[in-house]
Amino acid sequence: MVSVDLAEPADIVDRLLWRDAQVMLGRHAGPDQDGGGCVWCGWPWPCPPRRLAERAAAVSREGRHAFH
Repeated sequence: MVSVDLAEPADIVDRLLWRDAQVMLGRHAGPDQDGGGCVWCGWPWPCPPRRLAERAAAVSREGRHAFH
């Protein structure tokens, strides 16, 4: 089981988005032992869910919801 610290930083403007991103970041935490695929989904690292979670975490701090 993956443990995720959900203590919110002070600069979060969208708490729900930040929390969801933290869960996804915890699941898609890194490459497998071979270094080629995600430990959670097996897609090539960094996997699409990981990249999306990173963007969501950034947007949760910026306060804008435009994904380009």
